[in-house]
Amino acid sequence: MAENNNHGGKRPGAGRKKGYRKPESEKVKTIMFARRVTNEEYQYLENALKEFRLQKTVL
Repeated sequence: MAENNNHGGKRPGAGRKKGYRKPESEKVKTIMFARRVTNEEYQYLENALKEFRLQKTVL
């Protein structure tokens, strides 16, 4: 009787096929960077990152 029960559970053949890989995204990969810094260091890093990004867009 339990064999005929199709309520819930994993469906046969569901999910990714064996050996499947997601295609690589064309987006620029980013990394989250976390660190404890003083307020002065934070302001310096914030300004330096803005300058770096501005230089990248100009090139």
